[in-house]
Order: sequence, then structure tokens, then C-alpha cells
Amino acid sequence: MNGQTPVSPKKDTTWIWIVVAIAAVMLLCLVLLVGAGAYAVWKGYVTIPGMNLPALQSPSIPRQIAPPSSNPKGTVTTITVEPYQPQRNDQIPSIQSLAANWQNPTGPTSNTYDIRVGASQPVLLASGWCTTTKAILDQNLQHIKYLVEVDGQSLDTSKLYQANQSSVDQSCKDFSGIIHAWPTGKHTIKISMRVDAQINDGWSDYPAGDYAEIYNITVIP
Repeated sequence: MNGQTPVSPKKDTTWIWIVVAIAAVMLLCLVLLVGAGAYAVWKGYVTIPGMNLPALQSPSIPRQIAPPSSNPKGTVTTITVEPYQPQRNDQIPSIQSLAANWQNPTGPTSNTYDIRVGASQPVLLASGWCTTTKAILDQNLQHIKYLVEVDGQSLDTSKLYQANQSSVDQSCKDFSGIIHAWPTGKHTIKISMRVDAQINDGWSDYPAGDYAEIYNITVIP
């Protein structure tokens, strides 16, 4: 022995700072997580039982608005005809299909039909002309004018949906609209095809005159 006091080895405290750093990171993560959760609840992305928050929908999913199942009584005062493009799987009846014993007029005449519809029953209002070829159709249409009256008021058919259809043996042009709701009571719709000179559609001759269909409608509440 030399008489000197032995020196104790210096303790390594690095692990303490590692533990402190890990704890600080975990605390920071916890604070961020709590803050994100509170923000999500505030924005309505997450709901907590008992909270009356409106449901949110992804912006990428278009909102689907279901049509009303019925019309509140008294809210419809006039018949409105809107343009409408018929679909292949439509279950919407045409006004002609609702008329018992409806006949396609083959000459100037006036046929009257009595029909009944529910106040919330959609109905198609459509008419048109077909021929064997496009050339004949164009020639015929120069002499045809459609007149539509709804409760005595003229309807401009050019503002309804217009369709041109062709196949191997025929060519057609028609218009179509839809009536979504009906005022209760009785109403009259008149559809006339006015021909100013004799025409031939490729099958038959049609003399000049008015080919009129009158629908007397009773609306059931």
C-alpha cells in the first residue's frame, strides 16, 4: 500500500437520460392523441354515446335525396309538366296506358277518355310520330304540329324532352314530360296532332285535320 485513498469508478448515468427521453416522447404522443380525439369529436367524425351530433357523409359519395312518398294534401295547386327522359326500366305509366280502350287515331277525330290517378302518382305525358325512314319522317314533320292543353293552358312541347330514335325499319321523333303530383279534383289534358296536309308514314295515308285525345282526370287524394 502506498497510503493513497482509492478512487471509486465513475457511475454511468446515460440510461437515466434515455428513460427520461422515452417518457417525454410517450407523454408528447399521449397529448397529441388526446388532442386529435377531442378534435375528431368536435368535428363530428367520432360520436360519443349520448351526443346528438349530425351524421357526416364522405364528400366522394353523392347525397341521395329520396323522393317524397306522398304529397301533403293541398300543397299542389296546379299541374306542372317537367321534361323527362324515359328510362328502360321505368315503372311510370303513360297517360295513354291509364286510359281504358285507348286507340291510336288513324284519322282526324276526337277521342275522350276518363281516368283516375292518385295525388302522388307520377304520370308520363308523351306523344310522337314514326315512319318507315328518316327521309319520310322529316317530310311528315313539316306538316305536323302538336298542341297540348293542361286545364285549358297551352303547353310548349318544345320545352319537353325531345327524342329521335331509329331502327332498321322505322324512324321516330317524340316528346315526353312527367307530372309528379296532382291537385285533388278534376282536370283535363288534351293532346292534339294537327296535320295541315295529307301525309304518308310509309305504311298508311293520314288526311289533314286534328287528331285529338282528351283525358278527363279525377285525382284521388
